Amino acid sequence: MLERFKIFTGLIIFSFLSMGFSNAQGGKGILWWIWLIIIIAIIIFLIWIMFKPSETEKTHEEEKRVEPTELKERTKEVIKKEEVKEDDLKIIEGIGPKVSQILKEHGIKTFKDLGDKEPEDIKKLLESKGIRGIVDPTTWPEQAKLAAAGKWEELKKLQNELKGGRRR
Repeated sequence: MLERFKIFTGLIIFSFLSMGFSNAQGGKGILWWIWLIIIIAIIIFLIWIMFKPSETEKTHEEEKRVEPTELKERTKEVIKKEEVKEDDLKIIEGIGPKVSQILKEHGIKTFKDLGDKEPEDIKKLLESKGIRGIVDPTTWPEQAKLAAAGKWEELKKLQNELKGGRRR
């Protein structure tokens, strides 16, 4: 844009200088009104050139345009890249390192995930991995919901009533 402006001002200055030289030669040059028409035509042409998008501007506009399918794909990529922050499931009474690892391997990585599960489903999962009768996941979803909500005092109170994740 700045380059076009320089060209525009240079042509206007050149037009005025050449008009002055033609009058200085004894009036044998082109009449003043013809110069005026030429200058107006040049100004209109230069304004048209200045406001017409250049090839680089066109390519930038084309690059900026994003198709909806591309946007969806990019969004999916970003979501995949952002890993869900895992909670320390061992905070839940009755969950140790081994059980925590099994749960995380099966997509239960946060307190919210654990709170959304039914105790029977958790028990079946653990039994399929060879853990039977050792743990009781009955209170885990309840504890996980409190932890997910940030109700740590209530969680502590509930855990004081439990022994190994079971109600006393």
